[in-house]
Amino acid sequence: MVVENVADLLGFDIQFSWNTSYIKYITHTQTSTVESYPSPIPPSPCAGIIHDPPLRLAEVVDPALGSYWAAIATLGGSGFDGGGTVFVMAFRVVYQPEPGEGELNTRLDIQSANLASSGGSIPTMFSTELL
Repeated sequence: MVVENVADLLGFDIQFSWNTSYIKYITHTQTSTVESYPSPIPPSPCAGIIHDPPLRLAEVVDPALGSYWAAIATLGGSGFDGGGTVFVMAFRVVYQPEPGEGELNTRLDIQSANLASSGGSIPTMFSTELL
């Protein structure tokens, strides 16, 4: 998940989900902070996000439910400007239609995405891509 064109980002609280009938969680890398992740982790085009030192409020993966929650803020660091990767997650397909059954579409859903700056909340628009 990548956040683009932010100014003075001090923290985020993001909840993400997927359909476990079709895809299985394999692993993830939470890429806070930019000092810890100065280079992109493929397939993401961006380095990490927010600045040191981090205050990790929540990081919970529940593979059985198909959910991930990350809430992290900088603890006295400067605001982050630009674009950065929040996390990179890998999945494996566990079900796909047999020939003749038609197409199957499944979603990766951002349940909530709250970004914070020194001025309060940052408005968000988001999309999710399978890469």
